[in-house]
Amino acid sequence: MVSSTACEKRGGGDSNVDVPLGAASSVPELVQKESEELRVHNYRLEEENRALQARIGSQNRDHSLEAQGLRKRVDELQATLKSNEDAYQRHIDQQKQAIAKLASGLRLGTIRTGAGDLTGVVITDVESDGVKVSHDGGITRVSFLQLPSELQFLFGRLGASEAKVSGGRGNYDELASQPGGGQVASTAPGSALFEKESLLIITTDKGTGSGFIAKVDGKHYAYTNAHVLCGSPGGFNSKLVRVTTANGTVLPMPYLVQISDTYNAAAPHGLEDLARFEVVPPKGVRAYELVSSGADSLAPTTEVVAYGNSLGGGVFTELTGTCLGVGPDRVEISCEIVPGNSGGPVVDRASRKVVGISTYLDASGMRDVWAKSTKFGAVRRFAVRPERVVKWRTMELSALYGGIEEFRAFDRDTLTLAAACFLRPRNNRGGFEAPSDQRGDYIVREVVIDGSRHRLGGVISAGIARVNDRLGGAGATISASAANPVYGEFFSSVSSGSASQVTSLKTSDRSPYMKQFVTELVEVREFWQVQFQKSAERFARSVK
Repeated sequence: MVSSTACEKRGGGDSNVDVPLGAASSVPELVQKESEELRVHNYRLEEENRALQARIGSQNRDHSLEAQGLRKRVDELQATLKSNEDAYQRHIDQQKQAIAKLASGLRLGTIRTGAGDLTGVVITDVESDGVKVSHDGGITRVSFLQLPSELQFLFGRLGASEAKVSGGRGNYDELASQPGGGQVASTAPGSALFEKESLLIITTDKGTGSGFIAKVDGKHYAYTNAHVLCGSPGGFNSKLVRVTTANGTVLPMPYLVQISDTYNAAAPHGLEDLARFEVVPPKGVRAYELVSSGADSLAPTTEVVAYGNSLGGGVFTELTGTCLGVGPDRVEISCEIVPGNSGGPVVDRASRKVVGISTYLDASGMRDVWAKSTKFGAVRRFAVRPERVVKWRTMELSALYGGIEEFRAFDRDTLTLAAACFLRPRNNRGGFEAPSDQRGDYIVREVVIDGSRHRLGGVISAGIARVNDRLGGAGATISASAANPVYGEFFSSVSSGSASQVTSLKTSDRSPYMKQFVTELVEVREFWQVQFQKSAERFARSVK
């Protein structure tokens, strides 16, 4: 998506927003798996080492040769342990490098710091306890706790120690252990609420999330978050790859999906971020049941359990806690859900019914002076209530991803329009000159040329060629009276084409979840339409 740079602007985005959980689950799964296997192997070697040491201690002088052999074996084991520890550290380093690579170049728009807001923020480097960023005012360093909450959890994998936030100091590890009663526990099959055949790992080409199978009105559905299937605002680009149960059964890819068509404009980040698709469950599956919409027995202090693929680890964790607050479309929980838990069920321990779907974290209280030293100064965790969705929009999965491609193309056209604002007239008024100037992260000329493959970009490229052909390119000097109408025709046709594209996107019929992307894309486009009109006015003055 187009981001805030010197060549593009999103119009005052703020990092102090609710952030879906799914993004950080794209940390390379292979590195995590290998690290865990090494850790288990090291533990077993240490156990064998201790057993051999005990045997050596019980040997008498008549068995000195055997004891020497055992000591040799101990030395070999210690050498192997050292080798494995080194290998484990290399894997950890690879994990850190992967996270740093993932974040480098990430555009954040606007973030708040103790010294004020930074705009046009782009991450340039990742350190052990903070990041370096470039912004509209220069280059600076900010702590992890001044970043959006999903990035705070992502950078927690780097093992950061201390970080400043709002003039104070805090340990980053506190993010994973805020007060509230949640804890990670064993998910043994014997757990009363753990239904391994009905818990789902949702894998996309960008990461992994969670889901579950529930029986509703006689049918079985796989429930998850919409943002798990197709991404979040500013990054609407995920595609479903695989759906697997917690016991390893791979379910068929859906042909049809349903996206929530229930929306409350006064309460965004709610019911619109839910999705489901019908499944034929394996034999003997004990599906979850949703709490009845008419049974409002849920109240603060209700004991709940959240299941999910925490941090995309490929395993289900059992996160126990309580309900902290109840709303008409969501509940706040103390279960310490993290990225990767998105789409997983929150189960009422007493009734065994699903009362929520883990959806998002809110870290705004960590930057709010009034929330400091209160329970709201920590990361807050929310689950959306699936039984409150009263209307679903059914579409083919391919149609859902067709919308993604349309959004990408529109966004790319916006970038080309932004580059067109920097076109210059030739000295002899013989046409356009697309400079090789760098604006933000882009070269104007390269953006215009590459953008010709898209709808508005094609209009811009064809218009430039037509102007240059009519005015003779590098030939004789053209009078202003002859040049201005030709230039004016170009600016008029591009403006008209852009406005038509915006109208088409605005009036398209989409689910509420997808409409939020439309709003963001249109806001950025309308900003650059104004800038393009201003460039047309400057152009007219410059060719006189």
